[in-house]
Amino acid sequence: MPPRGNFHLSGVAEQTGTVLYLITGLGISVLAGSMHRARARAEVSAESAQGAEKDLRNLNLGLETRVSERTAKLREQALILDLANDSIFILDDKNRIVYWNEGAQRLYGWNKQEALGQVSYSLLATQFPEPLDDICRGMPIPVLVTDISANPSALQASSTASFQNVIFLYRSLTP
Repeated sequence: MPPRGNFHLSGVAEQTGTVLYLITGLGISVLAGSMHRARARAEVSAESAQGAEKDLRNLNLGLETRVSERTAKLREQALILDLANDSIFILDDKNRIVYWNEGAQRLYGWNKQEALGQVSYSLLATQFPEPLDDICRGMPIPVLVTDISANPSALQASSTASFQNVIFLYRSLTP
């Protein structure tokens, strides 16, 4: 009787089958190891992405807080400008009024809703001492100070720079 547990391959077919079995097992082991390492890398990447997402959320919250604080500060400053007796208005790069305080409303008679978005020199019927194109190019123009309390619509424009992103402040010269 042959010994039990004896391993004996007889014939080329059995040897080829055993070799293929061992190669397949080795391939499966290598693939399993690769999958394990890939899963570990994916978990590290996911943790890193979660950390980055958390950092972005914190940054976003910080930015939102800063924007809120600055918006509140700008509102407070706008309220202060509205309390001024002086006429204050701000123009954008196309000479449209983007801010109009209560002093401007009292002086010119137009409320904020009527003035906002209007071209300043059209709304105020401004009389230019030089052609508007020269003023907009920044041509030096003599500064003219006029008392506008008697006739606010008779403004005389003067500037040494273009009317882009400018704050205009007009004060009545009479007490």
